[in-house]
Amino acid sequence: MRSNGRTLEPLAFAYPLDEPQPAAGFGSRLAALNGRSLRDFLRDMCIQQRSLDKGIASVVRDIATLGRADPEKLLRYTPVPKGGKFYEVADETFVRLAVNRTYSGSVPAACKKIWTVTTDLCAAGLGSGLNGHCLISVPVLGTESF
Repeated sequence: MRSNGRTLEPLAFAYPLDEPQPAAGFGSRLAALNGRSLRDFLRDMCIQQRSLDKGIASVVRDIATLGRADPEKLLRYTPVPKGGKFYEVADETFVRLAVNRTYSGSVPAACKKIWTVTTDLCAAGLGSGLNGHCLISVPVLGTESF
């Protein structure tokens, strides 16, 4: 809930939404592009970080508005609690501990593959957000996770 009474408008600095990407990752990259940490960015926009972490639809739509992204695509890959120990991501239900909502971990070979694709984005400060490919914890068989 915004306390300043102003409506959100798209920011001057934005970039296209990478699918699949959750709202926290998109917001983090949007904040970095605008020279702010996610915490400070959300505070400046009068958005509660906990609401973003919970995947509250109105907050996800606010982040989409700021970054000129399609809110439905952003909502699709944002983890939403579905009562008890379950979360929903991309129309799939997962147990709570299978969903990485605020961090990600990767296998070195997969990181190398991602790094070669996103080197230009990282150099521009755009490659630091949580990506949808890292949202779901899966057992790693072999040297790569995808």
